[in-house]
Amino acid sequence: ALYSYNFENKQSNLEIEGNGCIEYIDPSSGKIVITRNDHGEHNKTILIKEGADGKERAIAQNVYDIYKVIGNKIFYTIGNKKVRSLCSIGLDGEGYVEVMKYIEKIVRSDDEWLYITRGDKEYVTLYRMSVNGGQAQKIAFGVSKWDVREDNFTIFEGYFYFTNFNNVLCRVRMDSTGFQELVRDVNLIIAIKGGKIF
Repeated sequence: ALYSYNFENKQSNLEIEGNGCIEYIDPSSGKIVITRNDHGEHNKTILIKEGADGKERAIAQNVYDIYKVIGNKIFYTIGNKKVRSLCSIGLDGEGYVEVMKYIEKIVRSDDEWLYITRGDKEYVTLYRMSVNGGQAQKIAFGVSKWDVREDNFTIFEGYFYFTNFNNVLCRVRMDSTGFQELVRDVNLIIAIKGGKIF
């Protein structure tokens, strides 16, 4: 259960009871984004609770996984282990959009872009899409899955560095221009330090 504490009247209030996971609390509106597992880990319902005294309201069901809230939109996937679509919905439960079909996962994001992969083998295609909508833009094809992990996503001076399916170290700008093949027979990018890539 989730409780809140009011500093003015010094009282606790039960906000959410039962099972579930609190994914986000909107600081401006006080809305709480909750997920509950309906029938297993990848069959969730996204609910919104409208402030301390509001009731819970389901805004999305059969959710494979929730990604995060960016701005006033909740990004999540629907589908199954093999086929998923990226969707978004507003914190008010309005404005549902199927953003992109046939994705593997969202590997990174910032305030402007979502970075998304397609493909489920050892190599994937990397795309970026504005968090405000629009068409997905392909950045690079044949990217090693190792190079698109959150802890191994290497961007240096505006270039994304990766190894491809031919074990070639490549780089490309995040807007997909300036692609270059740099070095052959590369197994793994370890780090970029002091102007050198290891």
